[in-house]
Amino acid sequence: MLRILAVIGAAALGWMAATPSETSVTPGTIGTIESEGQNESFERDQIQAKVAKAMMENDFKTLNAMEAEFQTRRSLTPSGVWKLGVYYDSMQFAFEPDPDCISQNEEFLDHWRAAYPTSPGPVIAKAAALADKAWCIRGGSFAYKVSRSAMDSFGNILSEANDLLDDAKDTVSHDPEFYAVKARVLLGLNTDRDEYMALLNEGLDREPYYFPIYYEGYSYFMPQWHGSWNELSAFAHSAVSRTSKRLGSEAYVRFYWHLTKCNCQTAYDTKNWPKMKDGMAEMYARYPTNWNASAFTMLSCKEQDWATAKLYAEKVGDAPSGVDLSEFESCRASIAQMG
Repeated sequence: MLRILAVIGAAALGWMAATPSETSVTPGTIGTIESEGQNESFERDQIQAKVAKAMMENDFKTLNAMEAEFQTRRSLTPSGVWKLGVYYDSMQFAFEPDPDCISQNEEFLDHWRAAYPTSPGPVIAKAAALADKAWCIRGGSFAYKVSRSAMDSFGNILSEANDLLDDAKDTVSHDPEFYAVKARVLLGLNTDRDEYMALLNEGLDREPYYFPIYYEGYSYFMPQWHGSWNELSAFAHSAVSRTSKRLGSEAYVRFYWHLTKCNCQTAYDTKNWPKMKDGMAEMYARYPTNWNASAFTMLSCKEQDWATAKLYAEKVGDAPSGVDLSEFESCRASIAQMG
């Protein structure tokens, strides 16, 4: 529970630092920003603190209500991220395995599911916790370097997570996070391409705008798993094809932006920068937040596109968010020198 208390404390500091403004929303519209302002950090802190407080108080009703609201309304944060994804990320932190790969607070999920057996939240969060535990035991080495006992535990725990999801599919798969977690599980189980693609296509046909499904899918197309750099690039373009009617090239930006967060530099290098830059302009016009401007400044510095970096840095001003501050200042110094 110390991990949960840490979330509440950090979020409380965020509330004191930010003063949201009111904005009108259109309830129930797919992809609508439903927020009290344009402060991304504030919005995420609110969700994290509400999840942590509900967990501390065993308030399953509040957790169920949050999941149902974020899923059915498809609510977005100011930067355009699904609140449903922030909700599950908030719980994942609480259930993250310790250094000995022992899951934290797992019994909470069992109590939650016992009280509400048809709710998506406890099933999906439990499967994700099992997957994290399995990957912790396996580690990040190539398979031939992993011990037989670790690989056996890895497979057994992932099979448990897979069975949990399959058994509950009829009642929980309307929540798109089901498909993101299932994709993570099937990757570890070395599922063949037909089965894996059937899962991805089913999930994306049901909810093509839920980007965490794409984020999980990219791993499958990495050369060290089951794909190639060309297939990874093709998958990024397919994400755009599914979503361009409403979002233009936003999916392309989010796909490769995600790769920078996992230190997947070689994978990131498969992107097309002019296409990326066009998508960033579309995204910022749609979600003109400090969070996005900060990220786009950093991405432009990474490409040594100083004119574009300067454009977004000027929008950020003196308060970057969602990025490493020292790295941002280094980026800003390079802009001043080169731009």
